[in-house]
Amino acid sequence: MLTVVQTVLFAPGTVVDQIFPYTGQSAQDYTTDRYKNKGSGRFESNYFESELGARGLINSNVGPALKSFPFYEDASTIHDAIERFMATFVNSFYATKKAITRDAELQAWVTEAQGPAEAIDFPSITSNGDLIDVLTHIAHLASTSHHTVNTNELIDISSTLPFHPPALYKPIPTRKGIKNVANYLPPFNQVLTQFAVGALFARPKFVGSKRALLHMFDDPNMLDRMNPKTRKAAAKFKKDMQAFSADVSGRTFDTDGLSQGMPFVWRALDPNVAPYSITT
Repeated sequence: MLTVVQTVLFAPGTVVDQIFPYTGQSAQDYTTDRYKNKGSGRFESNYFESELGARGLINSNVGPALKSFPFYEDASTIHDAIERFMATFVNSFYATKKAITRDAELQAWVTEAQGPAEAIDFPSITSNGDLIDVLTHIAHLASTSHHTVNTNELIDISSTLPFHPPALYKPIPTRKGIKNVANYLPPFNQVLTQFAVGALFARPKFVGSKRALLHMFDDPNMLDRMNPKTRKAAAKFKKDMQAFSADVSGRTFDTDGLSQGMPFVWRALDPNVAPYSITT
């Protein structure tokens, strides 16, 4: 997967060089620095609401609260549903706190994550709540976090300028007084390249398929090994996500020309469109 990404996106003369104001190498350097040194790679500190709070996007003591936040609104619905499933799964398996700490395989996994795997800020797991949080966050990273800016979202939403970073084809201005923002938009040929790249990442065959997010826990082979409470929780998750998908796909503008308080219709996290895992 990494080799494909490096070859298609970051190699000299390829996608990032063509459609961003910075080079592929600059993008790799920036991302690596953000991950290792600037907090982006921290596991526990970047739990869903903790990360948004640290950025001042929710629960901020500075300035007014955001009046509209479509990502948070939709991601919260999915995140809460994932957390409910994980709570049932974990609590129905580990009857006591001691059961967690005595699970040798689980604790060996934690030791590896905190040690040889070099996972940054990976927590100790000494209670059911700890494990629920970890599993929920892993599912969030692979679904609602990743697919907000990837796969089917790219060509459908982000490629509609100005909702994506390639909309800026020059470095961000460092002074005020810029009167012609069109000078910062990409030339026509680069726009076509952006659309082509967005289409390259799309997974249209996943829409309405078993790979869609609403089927995250809908795996007969897995569920056959689970207890009745977990199987019931999986069915509840699927039902809730089907209902949420109907809400998202049915969105349109209200009488004020707004959707979710915004001047655009945002459907990036439709559970019947977004995949439930990172794809190749």
